[in-house]
Amino acid sequence: MKIKALTRRQLLPIICAVALIPLGFAGVKILIDPIKPWMGQENWADLPSMNASLTVRGIIKEVELNHISYGLNSYHIFPALIILNVTEVVWMNDEVSWFLATEINNTFYNSFWKAGSLRMIGYDLKEPLSLTQGDFVVASGYWIYSTDSAYSMKLVIAPNINESYIKPIA
Repeated sequence: MKIKALTRRQLLPIICAVALIPLGFAGVKILIDPIKPWMGQENWADLPSMNASLTVRGIIKEVELNHISYGLNSYHIFPALIILNVTEVVWMNDEVSWFLATEINNTFYNSFWKAGSLRMIGYDLKEPLSLTQGDFVVASGYWIYSTDSAYSMKLVIAPNINESYIKPIA
């Protein structure tokens, strides 16, 4: 049996195909992996202190440890993400009330943080969370309503947010 020698013209497509296989695998990994190479880790601990903007009471429906939250071009790993069934909005500052509340006949109605709604609390403290599902709690923190941040639409409890906490109600 005679083996025919490949010419350069015949060898070039084979070399190109073999070289492109790892590149294809890398592209698939980038598409599958939720944390993209261009995403930076967002960390509010680097920001100056801010004051709490919202206080709510409710019942914990779920606690997810080491939750990765995604923004438009960023991500953040919360030590715990708490899903809260809101029973009462205790207090909100003027900025949050201006954004959330709707006035009807001199009465303000809050459509986002209303009782019975399930909302996320981003717990970003180093102390381990000692709360579990079913606990009745009061939580105070900073709420951000922009949609491009990893902190968006969460009540954030963090060290640089003054008066931020979550604690059980006895």
